[in-house]
Amino acid sequence: MAKFSLTPFAPVPKAQVRGELLRKHGELWVTFSVTGADVVLPPLSSAPTFKEGLWQSTCFELFVAGTTGPSYEEWNFSPSGDWWHAEFKDYRIQTENTARPAAPQIRTATHSGVRIEIRVPAFSLPHSACAPCAVLKHQSGEISYWAMEHSGNKADFHRRDSFVLHL
Repeated sequence: MAKFSLTPFAPVPKAQVRGELLRKHGELWVTFSVTGADVVLPPLSSAPTFKEGLWQSTCFELFVAGTTGPSYEEWNFSPSGDWWHAEFKDYRIQTENTARPAAPQIRTATHSGVRIEIRVPAFSLPHSACAPCAVLKHQSGEISYWAMEHSGNKADFHRRDSFVLHL
């Protein structure tokens, strides 16, 4: 199990985002916990589905890549239960692959903060470097961007130098 703590690109007083990743029996289990933040959650989806644009509200993301080569994958998980996935052949260059992986299972709890538990089935890819991230929409309308590492002059989760957690 790999534990992580995220930091905001711009300061967010009292807020914390932590989590864990576990690869087990060909599945990936990811947990994100948010405390001390006035986070706005999207409404629960009655039928969770593949959906673009989740990053425009509170969502949790995971970028995964091999240790060599420029390709990587991006997963977005919404507390609503909706999700999104894409493959990239290089920095922000999405592949033409339209095949979708099996849908993840997402469970959200809101007692004493926000906790989202994700199970990604059939996660047998030989990835080893990853970057868990979070986009939090606050009651004020502001959006904060959280990652283990930030580099550059703006928040950018696609930067390979932020893929610092190893599975």
